[in-house]
Amino acid sequence: MINAELEINMYFKIRNSELYGGKDSVGYARKSMKFSVSDTNTSALCLNMLPFAEEHIECMAMESGVEMGDVESISREEFESGASNDEGKIIVIGGWNEIRVVVDDGYLTATAATDKDYPGILVEFVANADTGQNASRPTVLLEKLTGESPRALVWEDNNNEDYTSEINFKSSNVSAISSGGEV
Repeated sequence: MINAELEINMYFKIRNSELYGGKDSVGYARKSMKFSVSDTNTSALCLNMLPFAEEHIECMAMESGVEMGDVESISREEFESGASNDEGKIIVIGGWNEIRVVVDDGYLTATAATDKDYPGILVEFVANADTGQNASRPTVLLEKLTGESPRALVWEDNNNEDYTSEINFKSSNVSAISSGGEV
């Protein structure tokens, strides 16, 4: 029996979308689609790629609020190059799962937290000179557990993988607890 997973990635350059700053803006997006293929399910292998791509360009234009002429299908290399320079200031990546904002010495990235028991949003600063060798980056995680108040966890120390500050949001007041005591 054959069981496999097929992943198709499409890369786009999008101009003039309010998502990226409006008129004359440039943004980049990636749509990632996964298909299961088995002995009994081969429908993913029967895709006619040209109409499939045209349909997703049309969807991307609609989702971005622009005309189809403002959406261009690009290569992965162009996507990665565009997503790492400052031609487009706001970059949405991964089928709307990640947002990058280019800043003068790196970028800010916001992603959905991956732990389903702790839903939230993770915001990181990634410096241009970042080698990925540190235990962590300057990071804030805002999460909301079922039945609990929202909280923010902050990683301030690049050499420590544990968060250094916690902010608990209560109905109308905010309290902060730091590893160094009350803030």
